[in-house]
Amino acid sequence: MLGTRLARVLLVDDHAPLRELMRELLEERGCEVVAEAGDGLEALEALEGLAAIENDCDIVVMDLSMPQLGGIEATQAIVHRHPGVEVVGFTTRDDPLTSAAMLEAGATRHFVKTQYRALVDHVAGWRPRDRAAS
Repeated sequence: MLGTRLARVLLVDDHAPLRELMRELLEERGCEVVAEAGDGLEALEALEGLAAIENDCDIVVMDLSMPQLGGIEATQAIVHRHPGVEVVGFTTRDDPLTSAAMLEAGATRHFVKTQYRALVDHVAGWRPRDRAAS
């Protein structure tokens, strides 16, 4: 049935065990993790590669503090280069300034890593019609 596909996700975090945990939780909810990246540069490369093989990415789960290219800069680049892709911030910092910075960069939501279940619920609730409505 059209419109029932769950999210295709790119996980971006420099902490591999956390990416593994998030992958497991998202896949348990029916999401497809199409790629993982350890920093913002790898995330941009992964999105370009996915676009080249016509494999959409719907949501990027983005850490804030990473080597090479951090989450804010990577989010800005993704929003500019891939406007149909939703970016969701996922950081250790639980403060209004961090949340505001991620949202200003173009993220649609910001979750603190202790709220990982709320993030999984958000991603699992994504539907293709959401992109068309925006």
